[in-house]
Amino acid sequence: MRRARLLAALAILAGFVTLTADAQAGPLLKFDIPLSVTTATNNRVTYAGSGAPIIGTNINVDKLTGSETNANDLGSLTITNGDLDFATPGFTAVLPGPPVSISFMTGTGNFTLSGTAKDGATTIASGVLAQGTIKSATLENGQGGTKVAVALTLNTVNDDLQDYYATFGDQWTGTLTVSFRIATSSSFPPIAFTSTRIVGGSFDTSPIATPEPATIVSALVGMAGFGAVGWLRRRKQRNA
Repeated sequence: MRRARLLAALAILAGFVTLTADAQAGPLLKFDIPLSVTTATNNRVTYAGSGAPIIGTNINVDKLTGSETNANDLGSLTITNGDLDFATPGFTAVLPGPPVSISFMTGTGNFTLSGTAKDGATTIASGVLAQGTIKSATLENGQGGTKVAVALTLNTVNDDLQDYYATFGDQWTGTLTVSFRIATSSSFPPIAFTSTRIVGGSFDTSPIATPEPATIVSALVGMAGFGAVGWLRRRKQRNA
C-alpha cells in the first residue's frame, strides 16, 4: 500500500515539475527601441491626466533578436520603418513608493507594431509584425528618466517571423518598456505631459507554453493512483 502511494506521489510530482519547467522555459523575441530623434509627429508619449491612458505614437523600433529559438538563435534582423503605437488601460491609482508609481488597469489597451524586418538585403517579414492587447501598465520615475512598463497579450505575431525563428505559438505574452524624459519642472506623479525624448526601451515576447500530452497523462495517472489507494483503504476498513 505504501509503495502504491509513493508511486502515485512521484507521478504527480513529475507532472508538476514538467509543467512548471514548460511554463518557465521558452524562446524570446526581443525588439529594440533606440534613443530616437524626434519630430512633431513621431516618438511621442503623452498623458492627458485624469482617467486617461498613456498614449505612445510612432515610436521607432529598429532591431529584432531571437534568443533560445529553434532557428537563427541570436540572429538579429534590422527593422526599417519600425512603428510602434500603443494605448494603455486608463488610470487606476497612484501607488506609494519608493519609488512612487502610477497604475493603469482600468479597461483594456492595445498596441500595434509594424515595419519591415530584413536579414541583410533580404526581406523576412513586412506589415504588421505584432499586435495585441495591453492588460496593465505602470508609470515610474527614475534617474534615467520616466519609464512606462506594460504587460501585453499578443493576438498576432507575424507568421513569417515565426517561420524565420522556427518558433510557433497560437498565444504569446510579453512586456514593453519605454523610457523617456519629461520636463524637469514637472512634478511626479504628473498631472499631464507630452514627451518627444525617447531614451530607449524594448519589447520582449514569448509564445505561451502548452504542456505536452505525455505530461498531462503523467499527472492524471498520479492523481488516479491516489484515488485508487484511498478506495482500497476504505474497502479494507469496511471488510475488517
